Amino acid sequence: MPPVLPIPALRRMRLDEMLRKLEQIERQAHLTAVEYPNGLPVERQRLIIAIARQLRTHLKDQLRQGTRDPADHTPHHA
Repeated sequence: MPPVLPIPALRRMRLDEMLRKLEQIERQAHLTAVEYPNGLPVERQRLIIAIARQLRTHLKDQLRQGTRDPADHTPHHA
């Protein structure tokens, strides 16, 4: 399998902008899950909420840690 190469962004989104967008996704998915509490769409909404929350938490951690070298792809384990 060929290596996955990063796709250059035309406009980079700041982390704080990404956090706001993820919060919007999470909030809208949560509202939908509350309004329609039965059925498969609810499970999808819960998955969307969990993914958005996980990404938002990761981005907040990145903001707290400051910038890092883009060439640093070393996994950081706690």
